[in-house]
Amino acid sequence: MIQFEDVTKIFADTQDEALSHVSFHILPGEMAFLLGESGSGKTTLLRLLLRELTADAGTVRVNGQDVGAIKNRKIPAYRRKIGFVFQDFKLLPDCSVYDNVAIGRRIAGARERDVRFSVAMALRMVGMEREFDKPVCELSGGEQQKVGIARAIAGSPYCILADEPTGNLDPRQAREIMLLLERINGHGVTVLVATHDREAIRGLDHKRLYLSEGRLQSGE
Repeated sequence: MIQFEDVTKIFADTQDEALSHVSFHILPGEMAFLLGESGSGKTTLLRLLLRELTADAGTVRVNGQDVGAIKNRKIPAYRRKIGFVFQDFKLLPDCSVYDNVAIGRRIAGARERDVRFSVAMALRMVGMEREFDKPVCELSGGEQQKVGIARAIAGSPYCILADEPTGNLDPRQAREIMLLLERINGHGVTVLVATHDREAIRGLDHKRLYLSEGRLQSGE
């Protein structure tokens, strides 16, 4: 599902290697944690998967597709099959839970009845169906992140990427979000979580990849 083959990324302005000769694979339906401190290269790795950046050397593949070779006009279609969960939620605070989850499907041009079905399914999966009409500004941080996860899964992606999804949450909420992502993975969705919160993933038996200064220290 996700393959990095000897991937290096150098930022032109500083000539620093954000990633250096990184190789790993994540199988379809697998869950993995990408661990490392701030500045270790985790976000750069996720941006390569989203095709926001391209590698300077090596190959990034998702679902067998060479991500770096995707034409610009085809990037939106590629990204629609990848759900992304942000640290700071990226929600519209004055809009309802429903509208926040629906926005991606609407932008993609889905019919409204299909939007209603996918939003209802996603909210049930994260346990937020009763709050569908609430403005998200009235929700707790943990609830807002559940809405963010519902938005990420509403388009039935084959892969979920999460960038420090517990970074703004207390320990109880952080653990709940990690368990929710694990439950989504149980439905066959490949999940990659970038995090430095080792306590939140304690006891979760999934692949761990360790980044330090752009280099993969261990995996598998």
